[in-house]
Amino acid sequence: MNPPLKSTTSSQAGCMLIFGIIWTLGSLAMTIPMLLTFAPLALFGGVFVAIGGAMIWSGLKPILAAQKIGAAAVVLSSEAPRIGEQFLVDYTQTAKSSVSVLDHTITLIFRESATYTRGTDTTTVTDDITVNQISYGPMTLRPGEVNQRRWEIQIPPNAMHSFEGRKNALRWVLQTKVQMAGWPAYEEEFVFTVAPASMS
Repeated sequence: MNPPLKSTTSSQAGCMLIFGIIWTLGSLAMTIPMLLTFAPLALFGGVFVAIGGAMIWSGLKPILAAQKIGAAAVVLSSEAPRIGEQFLVDYTQTAKSSVSVLDHTITLIFRESATYTRGTDTTTVTDDITVNQISYGPMTLRPGEVNQRRWEIQIPPNAMHSFEGRKNALRWVLQTKVQMAGWPAYEEEFVFTVAPASMS
């Protein structure tokens, strides 16, 4: 069996949480002296505190959701499917507690990113193209119950294969989103490699 794909969203959430905490602590250190010297000026620092709080919440959301529904495991029948090839996607998720799933969507995305440098400024532009999407639900999961799905998909014959360059990248992504009643949505992304079409 092929190894499960690694999630990229969970690592991004952890970085966002850490950055949000550092930002908020720095903003509080700036705002508290303002509050003691000139209270109206503290409103300016309060804006930065609010931004830090939003970043903390953004980082906490997937962590809280994963604690409720459990982390997903995604395994492909082919480690590097070729252009035009059909393959299977096995999705497994074991609920940690009772949860009411309103909707579960899995999306196949072709993502193109380009990095531009102008002087000291570096900008990365990303363009996502939805290739395929499947949605199912609602459902109720009890503690220990497994949400298991198998999805057969095909990389389009006229598509581009994966590419990682210094300033450009072409990536294939499986994006999963679980909407839960009363909880933040559980979202993860799994990047996988698509190989060039066979020459035979």
